[in-house]
Amino acid sequence: MIEFRDVSKVYDNGTVALKNVNLRIDRGEFVFIVGASGAGKSTFLKTIMREEVPSSGSIMINNYDLTKMSKREIPYYRRTLGIVFQDFRLIPKMTVYDNVEPTGNVDPEMSYEIVELLDRINENGTTVIMVTHEHELVKQFDHRIVVIDNGEVVSDMANGGVLHYDSKTGYQP
Repeated sequence: MIEFRDVSKVYDNGTVALKNVNLRIDRGEFVFIVGASGAGKSTFLKTIMREEVPSSGSIMINNYDLTKMSKREIPYYRRTLGIVFQDFRLIPKMTVYDNVEPTGNVDPEMSYEIVELLDRINENGTTVIMVTHEHELVKQFDHRIVVIDNGEVVSDMANGGVLHYDSKTGYQP
């Protein structure tokens, strides 16, 4: 289980990346996190990875309290996660297979196939969180959609919800 309780993140330069985020993702769920560039999606992920610590609030993931975790505990916690980055964060000690980044810079058909693969992984009980701004891809799957805008969760739609994307106003139910 992943639970954000009143999580805010303000960077040293004053940028407010997350504002009082309250979100619960149960074990075995498949959730798309969507939003425009700069909405807070990357900071959301960085807090899950414990790369960033919230300025306030708490994050509980699989009985780990990320806000009270010691530096020594972080590597053990991260071993419970499987993360694929869109950029090239290659880890020199890992094989090419272990370093694969599935959806960055691929065509729409390949993105669809990758989500189908993640779908099959999810069917076996693995929780999947996919952060994307590819609204056309999200609409093709029947999963929960959480929309982040200006650091806030502005929409949380259960399976079957329909979102429309407008380039001026963003995601709208």
